[in-house]
Amino acid sequence: MRHIRSRVTGTLIVLNGDILTDIDLRPVLQRHQRRRAAATLVLVNVADTRAYGVVELDAGGRIRQFHEKPAPGVTTATSINAGIYLLEPEVLDLIPEGCEYSFEYDLFPRLLTSGLPLYGDITDAYWLDIGTPERYRQANTDVLQGKLRRYPPESSPALTDGGSVIAPEVTLKGGVSVIRSVIGANCYLEDGVHVVDSVVMAGSRIAEGAVVRSSVLGRGVHVGSNSILHNVVLGDKSVVTDFSRLG
Repeated sequence: MRHIRSRVTGTLIVLNGDILTDIDLRPVLQRHQRRRAAATLVLVNVADTRAYGVVELDAGGRIRQFHEKPAPGVTTATSINAGIYLLEPEVLDLIPEGCEYSFEYDLFPRLLTSGLPLYGDITDAYWLDIGTPERYRQANTDVLQGKLRRYPPESSPALTDGGSVIAPEVTLKGGVSVIRSVIGANCYLEDGVHVVDSVVMAGSRIAEGAVVRSSVLGRGVHVGSNSILHNVVLGDKSVVTDFSRLG
């Protein structure tokens, strides 16, 4: 962000790349401007805050304290940093040049002591951190089920009887079952293949009798016959030999 300072002349909106959300930022921007905030952090309430940065607000919505991945009992606040920031240009001036500098650990605590107005804005929009394989699979399922307001059920991808999305270019042989899964284009699923709660990306081939459960398969993966994959992540062009068991 420091490198683009000379190009920033108005409010800068920054979003983390590992979140899925349907938030409408227009009212957030309006509140940011009305408050004359230097920075506004979008917050979301979660049941378990231990894996996140927790933010405490005063009655007016101004941020008064940060707790990064707090232990139980440290704070009663349930609002976490959603990875969406509205920043005025002067905020970028606080970032030193020529060194690593974290928003969460460095910039925001410095903002808190600088006296610049720093606010939190709690949203009830759909929000999910998709930075783990489990939550990435959940994100695909949530889109299929129409949980995002920007993707209501009537506009979501067409579902099969198994609650899955299968690209038109996919070849399915006899006895294949695909349940709550996404199958990308140009995949080939042979006889007796079972895919459950998984994401299979384009160009992959799953050989006869293989079972894939709770997994993410990259592009161009080949799974050998009668293999069993459970809770695994395979990178692009990975090859699993026949009768393998992973997970």
